Amino acid sequence: MLDYLGSLNPVISVFVTSFIPLLEVRASIPLGIVVHQLSPTLVLALAFIGSGLVPVLLLPFLDGLINWTKGLHDKLGEYAQIFFDAKYRQHSETVNRWGSLALIILVAIPLPLTGVWTATIVAYLFGIPYRNAMPAILAGALAASVLVTLATLGGLKLAGSV
Repeated sequence: MLDYLGSLNPVISVFVTSFIPLLEVRASIPLGIVVHQLSPTLVLALAFIGSGLVPVLLLPFLDGLINWTKGLHDKLGEYAQIFFDAKYRQHSETVNRWGSLALIILVAIPLPLTGVWTATIVAYLFGIPYRNAMPAILAGALAASVLVTLATLGGLKLAGSV
């Protein structure tokens, strides 16, 4: 898959990679700066816009999508409900205490299983209103984009490539 993304137009490659779960800005920014040698400012903007589209496109339709998925098979719906209930119990105290700030932090820390996809699902799961979730997720996406860009440039400088 990474070979395919690397073979695309560099701008499209960075943009599409930033939209992919688990990759997001953690992969798209190094791809753009290191592999495609694009301007760090352009790469940051592409990665932020690409990852920022996830909650814009997904959050309004997540309820219907999850209900549709649950309806595909009785066991699938049952397992999904067990999973959501467990995650809700596990994290409800933190989300209730921190609210939208929890979403910012969840997205801003560029580690696996954090990011806009996870935060969008968390916002849905905890019933965080769209008007509160969107700015928080986008703020976190911008912070993560800046952090990954700085880390990538710092790594290149340490390696003597800049």
